Amino acid sequence: MVGLNLKIFFNTVKENKLFTFLMGFFLLVLFISVKQSIWLDESLSIDFSRQGIKDIFYISMAADLHPPLYNLFLHYSGEVFGKEIWSYRLWSAIFYILTAAVLFNYLKYRDRLKDFKNNSYLFVSLFLLSPFAVYYASEARSYMLTILISLVQFIAFDKIFDESQNYKKQIFAYTSMSIIGIYVFYPIIFLLAAEFFYVILYKRNYFKKFIFSWILIFVSYLPWIYLVILNRIGEQPSHFLPIPWWQIPAIIFIGFSGGRVAVTDVNHTHDYWPTILISGIYALNFIGFFFWLKDKQDRDYFLRIIFIFFGPILISLLISFLRFPVFDPRYYAEVFPLFILILIFSSIYLSRYSIKMWKNFISFLIFVNILFLGLYGLNANYQREHWKSVVVELEKELQSGDKIVFIGHKQPPPSYSSYQTKSVEIVST
Repeated sequence: MVGLNLKIFFNTVKENKLFTFLMGFFLLVLFISVKQSIWLDESLSIDFSRQGIKDIFYISMAADLHPPLYNLFLHYSGEVFGKEIWSYRLWSAIFYILTAAVLFNYLKYRDRLKDFKNNSYLFVSLFLLSPFAVYYASEARSYMLTILISLVQFIAFDKIFDESQNYKKQIFAYTSMSIIGIYVFYPIIFLLAAEFFYVILYKRNYFKKFIFSWILIFVSYLPWIYLVILNRIGEQPSHFLPIPWWQIPAIIFIGFSGGRVAVTDVNHTHDYWPTILISGIYALNFIGFFFWLKDKQDRDYFLRIIFIFFGPILISLLISFLRFPVFDPRYYAEVFPLFILILIFSSIYLSRYSIKMWKNFISFLIFVNILFLGLYGLNANYQREHWKSVVVELEKELQSGDKIVFIGHKQPPPSYSSYQTKSVEIVST
């Protein structure tokens, strides 16, 4: 009986191409998750999630740049599934695969002219092979969950304007994803603001459909606004780099295109050829954007996705101009799914203009994405901090009575102690 059940399972897997396709990428990010060290921000998330519930709320309210929901999720998942580093990272890999599955089904829904029918796996791979997506799929942070929530939320928002869809089902998905999202990642508020202004400016006849949802989202967020946001609104993050606001759009594009391999200064690796290469290849694949712009039949959807994509970016740029620079591409994770959708539609319109040009450009894009994944997965210069190997080498030399001295503020970092096996005295300076 067991053998028969296994045979049925493997036959099902064989027949279900999408499942098999996604599992390959799932194993890829699991390999990276197990192989690479956690870096400082990840270690902070893990450290916070291992605290008591009161401490998690206190940290989120007083010190952290993120709301508490994801740390609470890691806390309870750690209690059930264990507190090893890979078990914390596993969730991001799961959210990565779920995002790809949601994207696949949404593309089928949007397949008005059967553009996706023969290339559905190719277009989904533009997300799955994205260095930005793979990086955040293999770390214990909330960014991949943010990408999933934002995609589901936008899809529900889009379908509300489709009279053939179940309105109540879509408004429930939109409302619930928005409430979860704002307690996971602050900038989802900017996504909501962009959607609000889009309805006000272009779809006022739909305002009544959204008003109850927006009120419910606002009321659910009032406690956090009162307890945290109003008290911290004057803060200036001390670790943000003084980057001019007008440079930030280029940083977003480079980061969305090449992930941490392209944003080389993060790892202090000053090889700028990856940045130039992948930015140029992505730019070529966005040429179809201008053909999409001219399509009057698809103007309504074009305007919607472009408005919702650029709205949160413009809000963040205004904050960067007035207060402090919101510069890192990960702070824009809520619009990354729309970046991928715009890339896919640009690719489709390019194929309509010139199939030969499209095949060349999309081939270059797939090739350079695979190249970047190779750099990120196999080349130590482009990987995360190397605590996993450094701590082991250090502890080989430690003798009884030795001390470790950390030079810096609030040391040692949790990224060191996460791999520590010997109990030695730590000296901070």
